[in-house]
Amino acid sequence: MGYLLDIIHEDVNRVKDKPYVEMPEGEGKKFHEYAIECWDAYLRRNNSILTDNFFGQFKSQITCPKCKHTSVTFDSFSICSLPIPNQTQLEVFFGLSDNIVKPTRMLVKYDEKVDKLGDIRTRVAEMTQVHPDSLYGFIASKTSVQILENLAQPVSALVKELTKNPGTCLFFYQTSESDANIYEDTFYLGELRFFKKINDQKDPYRQLGLARPIYIDKEWTLYDLHIAIFKRIRPLIEAGYPFRTKYPVEELSDKQFFHEVANRYGKKPFYRVDLLTNSNEKANCYFCDKRNCGNCELENRKDMRVSDLLHYIKDPKFVLTFQIYFVTTPDYAFIDALKEFLHYKPPPKKEEKKELQNGPTQTNKDKEQKDVNGKNGPVEESKVPNEEKKDGEKSQEPPKETKDTPVIALESCLEYFSEPEKLEDDNEWYCRICKEHQKATKQLNIFTLPNTLIFHLKRFKTAANQSRWTRSESKISDLIKFPLTGLDLSKVALNAVSPKELKEQGADAKTEAKYNLYAVINHYGTLNSGHYTAFAKNHITGKWYLYDDSKVREAEEQEVVSNAAYLLFYQRQ
Repeated sequence: MGYLLDIIHEDVNRVKDKPYVEMPEGEGKKFHEYAIECWDAYLRRNNSILTDNFFGQFKSQITCPKCKHTSVTFDSFSICSLPIPNQTQLEVFFGLSDNIVKPTRMLVKYDEKVDKLGDIRTRVAEMTQVHPDSLYGFIASKTSVQILENLAQPVSALVKELTKNPGTCLFFYQTSESDANIYEDTFYLGELRFFKKINDQKDPYRQLGLARPIYIDKEWTLYDLHIAIFKRIRPLIEAGYPFRTKYPVEELSDKQFFHEVANRYGKKPFYRVDLLTNSNEKANCYFCDKRNCGNCELENRKDMRVSDLLHYIKDPKFVLTFQIYFVTTPDYAFIDALKEFLHYKPPPKKEEKKELQNGPTQTNKDKEQKDVNGKNGPVEESKVPNEEKKDGEKSQEPPKETKDTPVIALESCLEYFSEPEKLEDDNEWYCRICKEHQKATKQLNIFTLPNTLIFHLKRFKTAANQSRWTRSESKISDLIKFPLTGLDLSKVALNAVSPKELKEQGADAKTEAKYNLYAVINHYGTLNSGHYTAFAKNHITGKWYLYDDSKVREAEEQEVVSNAAYLLFYQRQ
């Protein structure tokens, strides 16, 4: 496309005899003054209807790491080539805060240089179709739950923490309706741990899975607290409940089923709830005031509140932790329920990773269940059909977006484009102050915008070295989500005006920086071979059309955005 524009530009260039032009120096000048001088120098050799409409300016700034000297240049461009963020995958688990359904494992793509915890939360919310504000992040292990409150925390730091502590994983819990009703001033976050009785005299209980958070109201009675804990393990109890009841178990309320279980087992409880003690040889237990008490059983009382328990705790860092011991639970109650409800599944083996997509995984049983919104499960198998041609060949239909498709916003590519980059060994910059080559930091920004703007998505690897401009894959097939109308570049470009307007009106020049899409060129295949198609919008009827070799058909708007998009054509509103 750049070659085509250059040829057309030369054919209609108003400058027939090109003079030798020295680029001006920018030392001591204001940016807009220097940019105008650079534009004038460019126009002395290149002046056509294309430069009037298709050309803008980049501001290139290079900073010496040693003396901090900065060099700024303004370069003309007709196509803005955008790097695609170099993303890797992060294993995340999603579940409800009341634990009434088993957590779902998913792989979320992230950019280690740019993304924050809040970005991961947003992507999990999109994949699970819930509101981001209803999600709370935790780092969970067998022995602790650490709430993540800083949404601005870099994901790179989070990954380091997870890597440093094997056996931990990242959880996002959606606040359930009942938990959301807890007032903020009476809210308390506790922990749940699960144990199963085994035939071992030295260690009669074995811990199951990971610790879980539990949302507690300080105004609850201990009886209310027992009901809340029971609600979280109810699916496990229902899975293997051996007795007949007057009504189907699933129709009983939490309180009814709690009393049903308590009355059936009597002196031999189905499970026991203990308070984790702080006691040892030197310290007395907060709850029973004994040393080496070996935990205290949580009493079932209506005359004592959770706030009373918290009053006993003297260390503000001590977290109220409940250990649930399944005492007389029949083994058959654990065959399926424990595997699905409590057990943490380790990361898959290498051969299994190939089958995983950027979305929740499902078993056949999952597909029959409902998700948290009452809809079918969040992952469905999706195929991209090819329309059969009359001659037996298959046409290149635009790929359809699925919930497994990695999605990157065009705005993320634009932000990534302006990220500072450290120059590599084979591309060092000569600093005229230090008088030596330096591994300087380079930053590109869009300084002025053309009226017709072309974006080139850098889907192909073009160099052997790895940087933010290249990827190890031969082609990047991530879906870049771009708007059809109203693309606002006011926060991306340093000046919203065109170079011509900047020259005519100076630093005070102002205009809208909103653009509408009018065409897309798609690429299918690899770096060595492939096929091109195009979408174009009729400016009179407003309809979109797909051009595939000699065949043309009307297209729907939702077809235009696909992971085959390669060149985007925008027109200023």
